Amino acid sequence: MSDKKFVPFVPSDSNMVEMTLRALILGLIMAVVLGAANAYLGLKAGMTIAATYPAAVIGMAILK
Repeated sequence: MSDKKFVPFVPSDSNMVEMTLRALILGLIMAVVLGAANAYLGLKAGMTIAATYPAAVIGMAILK
């Protein structure tokens, strides 16, 4: 094992906001766009996709 002491990136006593207006607006936009795309694909091809994974990747890319 290493003799280095672990120092966390975010201190344990910090109070971080989990729900922000920016995240809420982005979630609503992603839900509308991916929901419409999923409905179109379902009606056109007869199958749908799991929109959770693209939404997570796109959301993290935009918010970072």
